[in-house]
Amino acid sequence: RDLVRSRGLGDVYKRQQKVVRLGMPARIGKHRKGGKSYMTVQAGPFNGSKAMQAAMGRLRGAGYRDAFARN
Repeated sequence: RDLVRSRGLGDVYKRQQKVVRLGMPARIGKHRKGGKSYMTVQAGPFNGSKAMQAAMGRLRGAGYRDAFARN
């Protein structure tokens, strides 16, 4: 999955829609780390590493420079 961090609820919905417009399935995830809550936009799943690398290129090209991949 590719993750894009977001700051607030309104922002996370805008980012999710932007990822969808890039042609990827996207959902919102909630996480806790170090006592803080985070919301992320999770793109995927993708069929294989080539598809994931292509998605990473689209995300970074759209300005999500801190996007990262994980399984």
